[in-house]
Amino acid sequence: MRSNRFLISDPNRFKFHGDQHYLKTAAEMRYLFNSVEVACDNTLWIAERANVEIEFGKPYFQISTSGSI
Repeated sequence: MRSNRFLISDPNRFKFHGDQHYLKTAAEMRYLFNSVEVACDNTLWIAERANVEIEFGKPYFQISTSGSI
């Protein structure tokens, strides 16, 4: 599998480090940003009014056997 033009096994390829690359819960965000409680309150107020559905797993793109895009 390739990431841009580099193999996944290539140690010099672009990659995110750490294990914090996910959508955090409101409780996790409040813990991380406890010094700006009003910002957390306002963000949650906006989020509760948003009507968003995130569909994961799509689109799926077939990768050619040659590995080229």
